[in-house]
Amino acid sequence: MATQDLSGVPFASANEQQNFRLMELPEPLLELLSSPEPPTLAIKSLPPPKQSNVAQAQNSAHAVLCTPGKTYHLRQVQTSNSVLLAEPTEIQENPDAIPVTAISAIASCGHMLELHPVSDSPLPLLRNAVPLFESPAQARVETWPRRGAAEVFADIPFSDEECQRACVELAAFELEGAMVRPSDEALLANWRGLISAATAEGINLASQFQMQDLLRMMEEDETCCAPLVQATLRLLSLDEEAGADVWEWATVNRSKSIMWVGCMLLRVRSSAGPLMTATFLDEWKDALPEAWRDDVDLVTIKDEYILPTSTTIVHKSNAASLPSIPTGAAPAAAPAKGPRKWHDKFKATRRESGSQR
Repeated sequence: MATQDLSGVPFASANEQQNFRLMELPEPLLELLSSPEPPTLAIKSLPPPKQSNVAQAQNSAHAVLCTPGKTYHLRQVQTSNSVLLAEPTEIQENPDAIPVTAISAIASCGHMLELHPVSDSPLPLLRNAVPLFESPAQARVETWPRRGAAEVFADIPFSDEECQRACVELAAFELEGAMVRPSDEALLANWRGLISAATAEGINLASQFQMQDLLRMMEEDETCCAPLVQATLRLLSLDEEAGADVWEWATVNRSKSIMWVGCMLLRVRSSAGPLMTATFLDEWKDALPEAWRDDVDLVTIKDEYILPTSTTIVHKSNAASLPSIPTGAAPAAAPAKGPRKWHDKFKATRRESGSQR
């Protein structure tokens, strides 16, 4: 009668257990790590609040895993089955016995790490982390932390590429070693100077033009900030992949620029209260190149405003803090005009030509 071989492979448990965490990889990440040139991964978290104690810091702490272009939440879950990590070893039943190949458990994992893609944006975190730039005259350079993009991104729990795209959206730039983000007022003033310079030089922003020609004209104005001009053009560039600080050539996306200017202008002008819709539309047209004026339409910014009355308009971000607006409310007062700059002389010419069309 045949007998069954029950010898099998000996199994043992190491006296000193090691600490491991198993991580379940999503398919895209597994493919990325299996590629011929796998990237370096980073684990990031927000720095603890300055005034927090240890307990508060632990309660608010969370970590993410970042590839160069994507971010994953790290979530620890308990396993329903016992998971042992083992490695080959040799064991002897007694000192005189011949060593035999066996398997030794070196760790027991009761928890695993799951990865979940992050769908949020780093924009809110970057707004809090990067100081505000109001204007060259009001720049408080000495009070800004000297942190460049790499240092800022290190404390933002998102991938570097996601942080970089958010910086482009904020028109953030580096000034004297510090990363800053311009206010809406600074962006609007910069855009108006840019339009005036382009008009003076006969530059069609929607066609390819030389960056240095525009910068040279704008630098005649003491309020010009070249890094801000470059950041604005990078934001509005027709080439969405443009990431360099300086290009020899640039082309502005016309439709994106019209929408961006309208949203920004409405945020600034309605910050003190609703303004007349007709007034806003006129100012919006005046803030654009002459050839773009006919493209102005509220439909372009339909998700950015509300109409308190049939004749007034306010940006959604400003509406929450305002009291109820009575019908027939007066338009917001126009901002006081400052000293005339070199580009002011082009406004009258543009308006006259517009009225003659």
